[in-house]
Amino acid sequence: MWKLYELATGRFPYPKWNSVFDQLTQVVRGDPPQLSNSDERRFSPKFISFVNVCLTKDESKRPKYRELLRDPFIQMYEERSVDVAGYVCRILDQMPASPSSPTYME
Repeated sequence: MWKLYELATGRFPYPKWNSVFDQLTQVVRGDPPQLSNSDERRFSPKFISFVNVCLTKDESKRPKYRELLRDPFIQMYEERSVDVAGYVCRILDQMPASPSSPTYME
C-alpha cells in the first residue's frame, strides 16, 4: 500500500538505499511510512487515517479488504459521484506543453 502514499505525496516513502540489504532492512525492520499534512500538501483526516491503516506492518493488526471497504474514507465515495477523468483532464490542461511533456506537439 505504500504506492498510495507515493501517489498522494509524489515521492517514494523510503530514503534512497545504498544496497539491497539496506532496502530489505528498512522495509522489514523499520517503521512504515506515515502520511501526514505538511506545508506543501493537505489531506483530509479520513484520507490520512485510511492510508496509514493500510500501511500497518503487522498483518494481524492490518484490516482485511472487507474491513477496508467499510472504512469512512471509502464509504464517503460510495455515496458521492466522482469524475476522475474530468479531474485528470483539468490537471493536464493546466500543464504547460514542453518537449519533455507527452502532450507536446510540433
